[in-house]
Formats: sequence, structure tokens, C-alpha cells
Amino acid sequence: MRRLSALSFVIACFVVGSLLTSCATTVHLKPNMVFRERSEKIQMPIGVYVSLSAKDFIAAGKNLGYTFRVSVGESIEPNARNSLAKIFTRVKVVNDAKELGVEGRPPNTLDLACDKSSQVHPGMFTFSPNEVVLGLVCKIYNQNGQKVWEKTIHTKAKKWSAWGLLGGIIGSYSYTSSLRRAGDEALRLALDQLNDAILRDRNTLFKEDPRQ
Repeated sequence: MRRLSALSFVIACFVVGSLLTSCATTVHLKPNMVFRERSEKIQMPIGVYVSLSAKDFIAAGKNLGYTFRVSVGESIEPNARNSLAKIFTRVKVVNDAKELGVEGRPPNTLDLACDKSSQVHPGMFTFSPNEVVLGLVCKIYNQNGQKVWEKTIHTKAKKWSAWGLLGGIIGSYSYTSSLRRAGDEALRLALDQLNDAILRDRNTLFKEDPRQ
């Protein structure tokens, strides 16, 4: 009986520790992730557009009635700018959809947003893995504003921390930290896979200019 009571107490501590994270339910991703180097670049510039609603997107999930949120949308544009710079000669941020197809803008613009499949699967305890699932919708528009390419990239990542075994405040911090790292990894994978897909289709998508 004493062993069962002790075990119940330990489990209760981990549950309470996970609940403490509800005080900081929203985590923010890195704006400066590191992406794979590529041996060759597409010889032209590219625009990147993320709408205001896409920037506000938050993936969420619940654990024991508490909501845990990962603010993915705000990190798409700065990280896409860095990732696309690995495969294009220049990357320009397009701030308004009305600029798509306007003379003087990049000949092609990539429109990025998360879809409704994006969500969070929080772990039960402070030492449990947290999973972030992303669906990144990628559309390329030409200089006339016509959509010429579309692909949805699905990724997921799980992270946990051994510090979560300590429970309490340290466990709570490690829990939210592992949630953020899972979000970072899911977005990084999606943007790297986007580069892969664009490079595969480059010959049908672009008329490259070696002078760029």
C-alpha cells in the first residue's frame, strides 16, 4: 500500500507539473533557423508572401483540459527568407497580395500558410514527448498573378527533455522548451522539404537568367 501511495504521489507531482505550464501556454519559434546548404542556386529572384492571417496562425492542442499553443505563423516569413536564400539568388519579402504580378516585383512569388491539419499533441506528463504536426501550404504565382504551382508539405516532430523527470518548476520549463523545439523542428523540416520540391520542378517552373 505504501508503494502504491508513493507511486500515486509521484504521478500526481508530474501531473501538477504539467498543469503549471498552463501559465505560459504559448511558445514562440526561432526566427533564425539553420537550413541545409545547396550546391547550386536557381538563377533568379523569388518573392515570399505571408498574409496577416497566416502570420497570426497558432497550432494548438489540449492536455487535461489545458490548451498549449505554438505560434507558428509569426516565424514563417523570416525562416522562409533564410531557407529560400539557399536556392535562389535573391529573396524579397512581398507585404501585400496586391503586389503579386506588379511590374518591378520578382517574376515569381511564393505564398505560404499553415493549413488546418497543423496541431499540437501535448504529452501527458512533464517528461512526456510533445509533438507538433504541420501542414505548410505553398503556392507560387507568376508575374501576372496566376498560380502556377501548389503543394502542401506535411511534417511532424517530437521532442522531450530528461529534465522533465524532476517535475515541479524545472519540469514545467523543460516541458514548454521541448514543445518549442518540436515546433522548430517541424517548421525547419517543412521549409527544407519545400526547397527540395522547388528544385525538383525548377525546369518546368522557371526561366532562369544567368545574369541574376
